[in-house]
Parts: sequence; structure tokens; C-alpha cells
Amino acid sequence: ALLCSLHQMDFNNKNQGNYMLTVTAAIVSHERPKKLKNMVYQIENQTEPFDVIKLYVSGYEPEELSWCKYPVSFQPDRRDWGHEKRSIAMNECTTDYILCASDDDIYLYHFLQKMKEKAEETKADIIYCNFRTQGRANSQPYIDAQPIYRSITNGCMLVKSDLIKRVPYTYREYAADGRWVDEAIKAGATTAKVDECLFFHY
Repeated sequence: ALLCSLHQMDFNNKNQGNYMLTVTAAIVSHERPKKLKNMVYQIENQTEPFDVIKLYVSGYEPEELSWCKYPVSFQPDRRDWGHEKRSIAMNECTTDYILCASDDDIYLYHFLQKMKEKAEETKADIIYCNFRTQGRANSQPYIDAQPIYRSITNGCMLVKSDLIKRVPYTYREYAADGRWVDEAIKAGATTAKVDECLFFHY
């Protein structure tokens, strides 16, 4: 009876607008311990905290990550730019949204706050923002991201876990994230943009 009451409270809160969306940060890394530690610091010090933080790594021994207080999933290196690790993280996600962060990227500390506000406002399947990349010419300070191939990257988007169930993340090429977004849009995924540069992709 108590369990049924808790489920009913959760259902009522969602319907009444009191429910706060939950977000997982899945950090993907291969043999870059300093960068990994820096990424964990960025994620755990966001102005809006993540509900779940988990690492998906290859090329590490467990003792190398003894400093980490978060769960770690040790995976083989598939030489696929980490896409299998992202796929595993997405499939394991139990929160409303997931961010797949790479160890060498940089986030502004209000990244999640801005992204979560947009998610709560729109309930879109994919929430994304503008980003800067190392190879971009100085004349264009950041990329005006769009939900299409070659104009978006994993690190600049929150993805709804319900969407992953409908459109599994199966691509393994370098630009797998853009390919997946194209497939998701064709399948009817909704998107919403935070029109700010909140993320640096390297």
C-alpha cells in the first residue's frame, strides 16, 4: 500500500508540474587520467547538480581510479571513439535525461542549469546548445548548433531516456552522434535549443 501511495504521489507531482526532471552524467574516457579527473570536477561542481554520475572507461586499471567516489563501468576499447561506451550508458540510464560527456571537453558551470530549465519548459526529446570547437576559425566564435548531422555533438545535448528506447544508439563511426540525431528526428523526436554557447568541444 505504501509503495502504491508513493507511485501515486509521483504521478500527481508530474501532472501538477511539481516534478523535477532528473539527469544522468555519463563520463566517457580512454587512458586520459588527468582529463578524466578534470571532467569529473566540472560535472560535480555544476550550479545545478546531476542526479546520477557514472564513468564509462577503457584502458584503466581499477586502482588508477581509486580516487573516484562514483560508479565506474570498465569496458574494452573498441577504437570507436567511445560510442559503444555511450550506447551502454544510454541503455542503462534510469533518469529522465542523460548527458554523455567526453573527458577532454569543457563545460561552463551553469551548463546543466540552463539545459534543465529548457527541458522542464519544453519536455523535448533532445535539448541542445551552441558550442565551440578547437578547429573553428576565430571569425566564428562558436558553432550555431542544429539538430542535424555535422552540426551537433554528444556533449552539447541532453537526451531523453524514453527516446533512446525508441531509437537505440547503434552507430559507431566518428560522427555517430550526428547520424543518430538524424535518425531520431526522422522518427519524430522533438528538440529544443538553449541559444547560448555552454560547451567547448576538443
